[in-house]
Amino acid sequence: MQHWLDRSIIIQLNASAEAELDKITTYMQRMPYPPYLDDDIIVVLQNQLPFIILLSFILVAPQIVKEVVLEKEGRLKVTFVDMFNLFLRPSIQIVWWSSMANEWLSNHDGCSAAR
Repeated sequence: MQHWLDRSIIIQLNASAEAELDKITTYMQRMPYPPYLDDDIIVVLQNQLPFIILLSFILVAPQIVKEVVLEKEGRLKVTFVDMFNLFLRPSIQIVWWSSMANEWLSNHDGCSAAR
């Protein structure tokens, strides 16, 4: 298709070039690559990434308990907002980013050449 488009533009700009263009032959064939890559790392990430993120939350809970115990022992006053900003807000961001990455990996499984 690109050849015929180029040919029509060349003929419009230079009518005497049509005889030379008739000598050119065009052959078309399939691309030698498959339409998508069967990448095993995508499958591993789709299956293991949610589990890894779940394990990362297991590390957050003992840290919160540790901070609460230290607060009780030291009779310190830490507001819930401080605890939320310190521990839970990064966890919520991690969950959001991981769900976005999981969604992106599910939709873009290496088929960009086929689409």
